[in-house]
Amino acid sequence: MSLQRYFSPAKINLTLHVSAPIAAGEKYAGYHKLDSLVAFTKDIGDYLYFLPSESLELIISGRFANGLDTGENNIIIKALRLLEAHVGHSIKAKIELEKNLPIASGIGGGSGNAAAALIGLNQIFNLGLDYEVLEKIALQLGADVPVCLKGLPIIMRNIGDEFAPAPKFPNLPIVLANPLVECSTPSIYKKFDYLKDYDFSEFEFKDTTSLDGFCDLISSAKNDLENANFALYPQVKLLVKTMKNLTGVKLVRMSGSGGSVFAIFENADYAKKGAETLHEIYNNQIWAIAGTLAGNHE
Repeated sequence: MSLQRYFSPAKINLTLHVSAPIAAGEKYAGYHKLDSLVAFTKDIGDYLYFLPSESLELIISGRFANGLDTGENNIIIKALRLLEAHVGHSIKAKIELEKNLPIASGIGGGSGNAAAALIGLNQIFNLGLDYEVLEKIALQLGADVPVCLKGLPIIMRNIGDEFAPAPKFPNLPIVLANPLVECSTPSIYKKFDYLKDYDFSEFEFKDTTSLDGFCDLISSAKNDLENANFALYPQVKLLVKTMKNLTGVKLVRMSGSGGSVFAIFENADYAKKGAETLHEIYNNQIWAIAGTLAGNHE
């Protein structure tokens, strides 16, 4: 069998509303309820390569490979072990992760890698597991893994385990950027709870066929974790401010718990120039890339 490649796209939280912690005694006590419109990039992400082998081996390459564990603590290996436990036999493969997305950056890198591993291994080794089974396995790996398994625009609710259909929107020219600071999600939620900046609501999303209409819709929602992130990581706050001044930009917002920031542009040429400008401003001490956010309405 030849080498098989699977794409693991960046996951963007276009909106993110977060509740106060769920009260003690209730289901999921201590967790936060979420309301988030999630979408995925068409051309920005990691790649996983699979080749059947006589032994299990994980290799990590790419710009952000340094420091990543290739052993049992890696989420790709965890995904493989859960598949083995389900099917009742070992899975031997040589796996290479091309790590192009920054670590701890709020764009679902690890969760996407786990989802791609589940899909790839299931197909390559003819495990015959349907989507419902893969989704249950995915949930054991993390709240974001099931949504990455879907890989389509969707609304996440409850603690990230309930889904609703996404509004229709077109493909969007975007820039993703990160100031190369790893953001601790637990620390950000702790700061969020300390600030008590609670104003949770489920947003009413509407279909739109235009870029301007979509940006207006998203602008009326927000990311509730921005203030908590900015308090801990001023580099992210500065990046948001810098990106708002780029030519042709329509909307700028932090994704997830940060520190990656996305900007939607009028067109692809402006997006490409925007990424180039960020590299110039930061003297290349930044991650910034232009691409396309995959919509669900052509």
